[in-house]
Amino acid sequence: MDWAIKIKGYNQRRACALAGIDPRVYRRTSKRPADTQLRTRMKELASERRRCKRPLNPT
Repeated sequence: MDWAIKIKGYNQRRACALAGIDPRVYRRTSKRPADTQLRTRMKELASERRRCKRPLNPT
């Protein structure tokens, strides 16, 4: 979205229409806490426990 506004020079309404989102969604700021410690730990666990890349439902 920022690319369309800054580089292409589109106004916010036009850029949001092209992306298919409501401008209020683009302007909305998150009220949730960052949870950086939790996210870091989840990424660590995910990298430790990698899974095989195979289809879930082979036919």
